[in-house]
Amino acid sequence: MQLKPQDKVRTKQGKASIVFYESDILQLEPNTEVLIKEVLENKISNEQSKGTTWNSVSKITGRRDYVLETPTTVATIRDTAFSLEVGNPDVLIVGEDTVNVCIKGTTNCLDLKTLEKALISKTSIEKAPLTAEEKEFIKQKFLDQIEILKKVRQREIDKKPIVVETIKKTQGISESEIQDLIDQADQGRYDLDSLIEQSPIQLDSVEKIKKITEEIIRLNKLTADL
Repeated sequence: MQLKPQDKVRTKQGKASIVFYESDILQLEPNTEVLIKEVLENKISNEQSKGTTWNSVSKITGRRDYVLETPTTVATIRDTAFSLEVGNPDVLIVGEDTVNVCIKGTTNCLDLKTLEKALISKTSIEKAPLTAEEKEFIKQKFLDQIEILKKVRQREIDKKPIVVETIKKTQGISESEIQDLIDQADQGRYDLDSLIEQSPIQLDSVEKIKKITEEIIRLNKLTADL
Protein backbone atom coordinates (compact mmCIF):
# COMPACT_ATOMS: atom_id res chain seq x y z
CA MET A 1 0.00 0.00 0.00
CA GLN A 2 1.29 3.43 -0.94
CA LEU A 3 0.90 6.15 1.70
CA LYS A 4 1.07 9.92 1.30
CA PRO A 5 1.27 12.92 3.66
CA GLN A 6 -1.84 13.37 5.85
CA ASP A 7 -2.67 9.66 5.71
CA LYS A 8 -3.36 8.01 9.06
CA VAL A 9 -2.33 4.49 9.97
CA ARG A 10 -4.14 2.77 12.84
CA THR A 11 -3.56 -0.70 14.28
CA LYS A 12 -5.97 -2.66 16.46
CA GLN A 13 -4.86 -6.11 17.57
CA GLY A 14 -2.21 -6.47 14.88
CA LYS A 15 1.02 -4.69 14.01
CA ALA A 16 2.08 -2.67 10.96
CA SER A 17 5.27 -1.41 9.35
CA ILE A 18 5.87 1.60 7.11
CA VAL A 19 9.05 1.87 5.04
CA PHE A 20 10.16 5.30 3.80
CA TYR A 21 12.64 5.53 0.91
CA GLU A 22 13.30 1.78 1.16
CA SER A 23 15.38 2.27 4.31
CA ASP A 24 13.71 4.21 7.14
CA ILE A 25 11.27 2.07 9.09
CA LEU A 26 8.32 2.90 11.32
CA GLN A 27 6.88 -0.09 13.20
CA LEU A 28 3.49 0.23 14.90
CA GLU A 29 2.60 -1.97 17.85
CA PRO A 30 -1.07 -2.94 18.48
CA ASN A 31 -3.51 -0.11 19.32
CA THR A 32 -1.31 2.58 17.80
CA GLU A 33 -2.19 5.54 15.58
CA VAL A 34 0.21 7.61 13.47
CA LEU A 35 -0.32 10.50 11.06
CA ILE A 36 2.14 10.79 8.16
CA LYS A 37 2.81 14.55 8.22
CA GLU A 38 5.71 15.16 5.84
CA VAL A 39 7.85 12.99 3.57
CA LEU A 40 10.72 14.83 1.89
CA GLU A 41 14.14 13.81 0.61
CA ASN A 42 15.81 15.48 3.59
CA LYS A 43 13.12 15.09 6.26
CA ILE A 44 10.37 12.76 7.44
CA SER A 45 7.86 13.97 10.02
CA ASN A 46 5.15 11.90 11.72
CA GLU A 47 2.67 12.46 14.53
CA GLN A 48 1.78 9.68 16.97
CA SER A 49 -1.47 10.12 18.90
CA LYS A 50 -1.50 6.85 20.82
CA GLY A 51 0.23 3.51 21.26
CA THR A 52 3.86 2.47 20.78
CA THR A 53 6.18 2.78 17.78
CA TRP A 54 9.69 1.70 16.87
CA ASN A 55 11.47 4.18 14.61
CA SER A 56 14.72 3.53 12.77
CA VAL A 57 16.64 5.67 10.28
CA SER A 58 19.65 4.46 8.28
CA LYS A 59 21.89 5.86 5.55
CA ILE A 60 20.94 3.28 2.90
CA THR A 61 19.28 5.84 0.61
CA GLY A 62 20.83 9.03 1.96
CA ARG A 63 20.81 10.98 5.20
CA ARG A 64 17.67 12.75 6.38
CA ASP A 65 16.16 14.10 9.58
CA TYR A 66 13.33 12.16 11.19
CA VAL A 67 10.89 13.83 13.56
CA LEU A 68 8.19 12.12 15.63
CA GLU A 69 5.71 14.14 17.67
CA THR A 70 3.13 13.16 20.29
CA PRO A 71 0.81 15.52 22.18
CA THR A 72 3.64 15.84 24.73
CA THR A 73 6.93 14.97 23.03
CA VAL A 74 9.05 15.90 20.01
CA ALA A 75 11.84 13.43 19.16
CA THR A 76 14.41 14.18 16.45
CA ILE A 77 16.95 11.72 15.11
CA ARG A 78 19.32 10.94 12.27
CA ASP A 79 20.86 7.50 11.67
CA THR A 80 19.52 5.92 14.86
CA ALA A 81 16.61 3.97 16.38
CA PHE A 82 14.20 4.42 19.27
CA SER A 83 10.79 3.46 20.64
CA LEU A 84 8.13 5.89 21.82
CA GLU A 85 5.07 5.03 23.88
CA VAL A 86 2.33 7.64 24.28
CA GLY A 87 1.06 7.84 27.83
CA ASN A 88 1.14 9.81 31.03
CA PRO A 89 4.08 10.22 30.87
CA ASP A 90 5.40 9.33 27.41
CA VAL A 91 8.20 6.74 27.48
CA LEU A 92 11.11 7.02 25.03
CA ILE A 93 13.84 4.36 24.79
CA VAL A 94 16.93 4.68 22.59
CA GLY A 95 18.00 1.55 20.75
CA GLU A 96 21.23 3.03 19.42
CA ASP A 97 23.03 6.32 18.95
CA THR A 98 21.41 9.60 20.07
CA VAL A 99 17.86 10.98 20.20
CA ASN A 100 17.11 14.62 20.94
CA VAL A 101 13.86 14.71 22.91
CA CYS A 102 11.94 17.86 23.88
CA ILE A 103 8.73 18.72 25.67
CA LYS A 104 6.47 19.90 22.87
CA GLY A 105 6.26 23.67 22.53
CA THR A 106 9.21 24.33 24.85
CA THR A 107 13.01 24.50 24.79
CA ASN A 108 13.23 21.89 27.55
CA CYS A 109 15.24 19.20 25.73
CA LEU A 110 17.56 16.32 26.49
CA ASP A 111 19.91 14.15 24.41
CA LEU A 112 19.51 10.46 25.15
CA LYS A 113 22.15 7.87 24.27
CA THR A 114 22.06 4.16 23.44
CA LEU A 115 19.96 2.12 25.91
CA GLU A 116 18.82 5.20 27.81
CA LYS A 117 15.19 5.79 28.74
CA ALA A 118 13.25 8.97 29.49
CA LEU A 119 9.84 9.74 30.94
CA ILE A 120 8.38 12.87 29.33
CA SER A 121 5.47 14.82 30.80
CA LYS A 122 4.17 18.29 30.00
CA THR A 123 6.50 19.73 32.66
CA SER A 124 9.58 17.50 32.86
CA ILE A 125 11.94 15.03 31.19
CA GLU A 126 13.42 12.46 33.57
CA LYS A 127 15.77 9.56 32.88
CA ALA A 128 14.72 6.17 34.21
CA PRO A 129 16.38 2.73 34.41
CA LEU A 130 15.77 0.28 31.60
CA THR A 131 14.01 -2.96 32.56
CA ALA A 132 14.97 -6.43 31.32
CA GLU A 133 11.69 -6.59 29.38
CA GLU A 134 12.49 -3.29 27.65
CA LYS A 135 15.94 -4.54 26.64
CA GLU A 136 14.32 -7.64 25.16
CA PHE A 137 11.83 -5.43 23.31
CA ILE A 138 14.71 -3.48 21.75
CA LYS A 139 16.37 -6.69 20.60
CA GLN A 140 13.13 -7.98 19.10
CA LYS A 141 12.54 -4.71 17.24
CA PHE A 142 16.00 -4.91 15.69
CA LEU A 143 15.24 -8.51 14.62
CA ASP A 144 11.93 -7.35 13.13
CA GLN A 145 13.83 -4.58 11.36
CA ILE A 146 16.14 -7.16 9.79
CA GLU A 147 13.18 -9.13 8.43
CA ILE A 148 11.61 -5.98 6.98
CA LEU A 149 14.88 -5.06 5.26
CA LYS A 150 15.10 -8.55 3.80
CA LYS A 151 11.67 -8.05 2.23
CA VAL A 152 12.71 -4.65 0.88
CA ARG A 153 15.84 -6.22 -0.60
CA GLN A 154 13.86 -9.02 -2.21
CA ARG A 155 11.53 -6.51 -3.85
CA GLU A 156 14.58 -4.72 -5.23
CA ILE A 157 15.95 -8.01 -6.57
CA ASP A 158 12.59 -8.83 -8.15
CA LYS A 159 12.63 -5.47 -9.97
CA LYS A 160 15.76 -6.48 -11.91
CA PRO A 161 15.40 -10.15 -12.91
CA ILE A 162 17.96 -9.62 -15.68
CA VAL A 163 20.70 -9.24 -13.06
CA VAL A 164 19.82 -12.55 -11.40
CA GLU A 165 19.53 -14.31 -14.77
CA THR A 166 22.90 -12.96 -15.90
CA ILE A 167 24.64 -14.19 -12.73
CA LYS A 168 22.97 -17.60 -13.06
CA LYS A 169 24.13 -17.99 -16.67
CA THR A 170 27.65 -16.62 -16.33
CA GLN A 171 28.46 -18.38 -13.05
CA GLY A 172 26.48 -21.58 -13.53
CA ILE A 173 24.60 -21.31 -10.25
CA SER A 174 20.89 -21.57 -9.48
CA GLU A 175 18.63 -18.94 -7.98
CA SER A 176 18.47 -20.90 -4.72
CA GLU A 177 22.27 -20.96 -4.61
CA ILE A 178 22.33 -17.18 -5.07
CA GLN A 179 19.87 -16.88 -2.16
CA ASP A 180 22.09 -19.15 -0.04
CA LEU A 181 25.05 -16.83 -0.70
CA ILE A 182 22.96 -13.80 0.27
CA ASP A 183 21.89 -15.57 3.49
CA GLN A 184 25.55 -16.29 4.25
CA ALA A 185 26.41 -12.65 3.56
CA ASP A 186 23.74 -11.58 6.08
CA GLN A 187 25.66 -13.50 8.73
CA GLY A 188 29.01 -12.09 7.63
CA ARG A 189 30.18 -15.45 6.26
CA TYR A 190 30.35 -14.43 2.59
CA ASP A 191 31.71 -11.35 0.87
CA LEU A 192 28.74 -9.95 -1.03
CA ASP A 193 31.11 -7.93 -3.23
CA SER A 194 32.25 -11.22 -4.76
CA LEU A 195 28.71 -11.95 -5.94
CA ILE A 196 28.04 -8.39 -7.11
CA GLU A 197 31.26 -8.32 -9.10
CA GLN A 198 30.01 -11.37 -11.00
CA SER A 199 27.21 -9.25 -12.47
CA PRO A 200 28.32 -7.56 -15.70
CA ILE A 201 25.38 -5.19 -15.24
CA GLN A 202 26.12 -2.55 -12.61
CA LEU A 203 22.93 -0.70 -11.71
CA ASP A 204 21.85 1.59 -8.88
CA SER A 205 19.61 -1.23 -7.69
CA VAL A 206 22.64 -3.53 -7.31
CA GLU A 207 24.35 -0.94 -5.11
CA LYS A 208 21.13 -0.56 -3.10
CA ILE A 209 20.98 -4.33 -2.55
CA LYS A 210 24.55 -4.18 -1.28
CA LYS A 211 23.77 -1.33 1.14
CA ILE A 212 20.68 -3.09 2.49
CA THR A 213 22.73 -6.24 3.05
CA GLU A 214 25.44 -4.27 4.85
CA GLU A 215 22.77 -2.84 7.16
CA ILE A 216 21.41 -6.34 7.83
CA ILE A 217 24.94 -7.51 8.70
CA ARG A 218 25.37 -4.56 11.06
CA LEU A 219 22.03 -5.21 12.77
CA ASN A 220 22.82 -8.91 13.17
CA LYS A 221 26.03 -8.00 14.97
CA LEU A 222 24.20 -5.41 17.06
CA THR A 223 21.52 -7.83 18.26
CA ALA A 224 24.15 -10.45 19.07
CA ASP A 225 25.75 -7.97 21.47
CA LEU A 226 22.52 -6.96 23.25
